[in-house]
Amino acid sequence: PPNPQSLTASPRLISFATLVVFLLLPAACGGFSPPPQQATLSPPPVDPRLQVHGRGTLTLGIEPGQAQTIDPQALAAEAGTVPPCTRFVFLFSWQVDRAAGVRILGQQDESSFEVVSGASGNASIGGCVALEALNQGDEPVAGELRYFIAESGN
Repeated sequence: PPNPQSLTASPRLISFATLVVFLLLPAACGGFSPPPQQATLSPPPVDPRLQVHGRGTLTLGIEPGQAQTIDPQALAAEAGTVPPCTRFVFLFSWQVDRAAGVRILGQQDESSFEVVSGASGNASIGGCVALEALNQGDEPVAGELRYFIAESGN
């Protein structure tokens, strides 16, 4: 018959084997760090005094030195209603994949102005304003813009 002591491993051997398994298993499975979390873009906050007529999401894809037009009135027409300019409100949030972000410019009555800039955020504009998302970086940017078409009561 086999010797019972020859079939059992020493506590030292078991400790060594356990240590090897716990050190090599995470490395074999891709390391210790968890996979990166993809940030979720939240819709912009809406003032309860506004009447919302529509909502949507635009995909942003802008080459270096280029701009992407965002036409709130056309988006409102797609939603089925275009409030008068005096009561028109466009609320939006955006997020892009580059830290340099984008500059979002407004154009109204032959003048241009910066609405907001950065890699992500929320903003709103009132009136019939055309928007442009400008990439001033050296690499393409991609992301999305969520919006609400609304009308103020005044």
